[in-house]
Amino acid sequence: MTDTHKGAQVRHYILPIFTFQHRKGGPAQLFLVLNGKATMPPKLRDYEGTAALFGGGEEPGEDYLSCIHRELREELPALHSVAPEAQADWTNAPTVCDDVYAYTIMPVYCGEWSQMVYRKLAGSCREGYVLPVDIEALDKLTFCTTRMREHVRAAALRLVEQVPALKGRA
Repeated sequence: MTDTHKGAQVRHYILPIFTFQHRKGGPAQLFLVLNGKATMPPKLRDYEGTAALFGGGEEPGEDYLSCIHRELREELPALHSVAPEAQADWTNAPTVCDDVYAYTIMPVYCGEWSQMVYRKLAGSCREGYVLPVDIEALDKLTFCTTRMREHVRAAALRLVEQVPALKGRA
């Protein structure tokens, strides 16, 4: 059954979060993985050059978790090869409304990544390009919807509070 909120189909997005420590040292930094929209088909040209998340709407017979897994296989297949070490409680991801969609954002901590793991992930992106940013850099991005930035920040901070390894890195 398709999930709806106030009559609109709810879209489900995943927010991969990882830590990266440069090989030359320094503290590990927290990064959010966004979808940088590149060349878009004519009906979606308004979204070119914006930041978004990986995911989409449920197909008939899917629940939100099946939807996320299918969307990741379609848009970012290498993420399946990176086993999440910890994740937020997805059942409590709030549904938020924006000017375009009603959606949920499910943050997932994917552990510490090496440059090799990141390259594999970036090379597998089938929709746009992988855009790693820290939480402070969110203010410099244009998102595909007006309030997505604040919802992304809130989802990331919820995960930081739930995963002990992330505390103090946001």
